Amino acid sequence: MNAYSKITACIVAALALTSCNTGSDKEQELSYTYQFELSSNDFSETGKWTYTDDTSVQNLSFPPFLRLSHRVIHDETLYWDGFVPVSGRETGDFAGDWDNHLWSSAAGGGALTSTNYLLAKWDPTESPVNVPELPVLAMGNAVMGATQSLYICNSNYVYHVMTSPEFNLQPTDYLNLIVKSVDENGNINAINTIELAKDGKVLKDWHMVTFEQVFGGGLYIQMEASREFGTGVGQIPPYFCLDNYSVFYKY
Repeated sequence: MNAYSKITACIVAALALTSCNTGSDKEQELSYTYQFELSSNDFSETGKWTYTDDTSVQNLSFPPFLRLSHRVIHDETLYWDGFVPVSGRETGDFAGDWDNHLWSSAAGGGALTSTNYLLAKWDPTESPVNVPELPVLAMGNAVMGATQSLYICNSNYVYHVMTSPEFNLQPTDYLNLIVKSVDENGNINAINTIELAKDGKVLKDWHMVTFEQVFGGGLYIQMEASREFGTGVGQIPPYFCLDNYSVFYKY
């Protein structure tokens, strides 16, 4: 099996959050920033990815080494969670019709010059205590990598919900992302907290977050908040946006 084939095989297993060796005798290094750009034909007018609800799509791959979790579930209704690429530019309040207008960041597009970016949806039933067997929001690297930085923004949906009169935002309310890096054995080796809402303010613009250089197989993200997650009055929908994910690889 050549080096390329071995890398491909590693990507298939990436969501176990383990790393693989390509078999090369000489260690290689690569700094890479994922911008998640796709064809404009892959999105609706509101920025929804065409394959968001396609049950045949399980997980997303972005060359050279990144694999993202995505799943579509048929229960009483069809729903998805994990990551999806989006291209939305809408910044209005679509109260009463958010199902058709989920696909934008609060900033009205991607970070910096990005046309596309990621919308993430977490499952609040996932335990924050132990490392999940298959994390809902997993970013797996096929080779050893260290996250250098990424850009975070609230989704337009969450921003308008939390700033609405019905929500009645208080200075004690908060919304955080908990980013957990894992080593090649799947053990947590670093935890970072990113604030999306704090002190009566809700993040509306893209925010760059930098990380200490800790190598591992990838990371997964969970959320915590001062209120329950959900779509009811006074609850917080478990969404956020991510862009320009920079990783330093050794393989």
